[in-house]
Amino acid sequence: MAKIQKILFVDDDMICTYLNVTLVEGLGIAKRVESLHGAEEALEYIQEHYSGKTAYPAGHPDLIFLDIKMPGMDGFEFLEELDKLKGVDKSRFLVILLTASLNPCDQERAMCHSDKVFTCLAKPLAEEDVKKLLQGMLKTR
Repeated sequence: MAKIQKILFVDDDMICTYLNVTLVEGLGIAKRVESLHGAEEALEYIQEHYSGKTAYPAGHPDLIFLDIKMPGMDGFEFLEELDKLKGVDKSRFLVILLTASLNPCDQERAMCHSDKVFTCLAKPLAEEDVKKLLQGMLKTR
């Protein structure tokens, strides 16, 4: 399987981010793994790195793991602001929501963003969940 170009973690919880980054790096599934500590910072990053049509391996989008519960702008507000960004090639990445609670209300809200969200996972990530995610990506691509 070809490596994912980039995996980006957007989470205010530095310990959880460390655990997730360590897991993903250990699996060797991505060429680059980066982390950002807030939704606003992530929007700026996306605007800068995903504007226009940039060549990338077809069928191998980047992954953005997005925490639902963050201070300031939460994950759902991020998704709403992501819609407003102009000139961003959203086909170049998949958003995976992360949550510590798996609250049914959060699951329902995530379904309202099914056009942007690939799936929702518990955090911290487990190796089995990441492998299932990759298998699911292969089936839909």
